[in-house]
Formats: sequence, structure tokens, C-alpha cells
Amino acid sequence: MPLRFGTDGVRGVANRDLTPEFVTALGRAAARVLGTDVPYVIGRDTRRSGPMLEAALVAGLCAEGADALLAGVLPTPVRTGRRHAVRRPRWSLRATTASPTTV
Repeated sequence: MPLRFGTDGVRGVANRDLTPEFVTALGRAAARVLGTDVPYVIGRDTRRSGPMLEAALVAGLCAEGADALLAGVLPTPVRTGRRHAVRRPRWSLRATTASPTTV
């Protein structure tokens, strides 16, 4: 599966398309482009790679001076609408992967 950017996030295979280095760079880019004046809410799914990708994304955001609020494991409808739940955060990002097999 190729890396895909969409309205609900970035999808790809963990440790192949979505490496920790790439996700950290993505977090840095998000903070640079979208700003650091309000916190980012990070939600993830239950896949094994979720904590690794979440940590990499937070590392990138924080490296640029942004604050990250960890929402933990959330279902997709909550992750995509979460930006209204916390004092107007700038962006809602989620750490998810598309795996070649169901885990």
C-alpha cells in the first residue's frame, strides 16, 4: 500500500511507509505550517503500531514548540471530530496505520 494523505489523516503500513522518522518529520511540519499557539489533540486506534506512531508524532510536534494532548485510543468518529472537545485546538491528528493483515 502506498502512503496516502487524506482528510482523515495519513495512511500507510507501519515501519515501511510510516516509519518513526517520517512521522516525527510529519509532526514537525504540521507544527511549522499550522502553528503552535493552541494544542494538538492526538488520538490513535488499537493497532500494535499505535503507541510508536503516537510517540513519534508527539516528538515532532514538541520539537517545534507545540503542545500535544494525548486522547489515547478513540474510535474514528471521535478522532475526526475531537477538535471541538478541547478549548479549540488547532488541529486533530491521529496516529493510525493500514496493515496488510488484520491484527
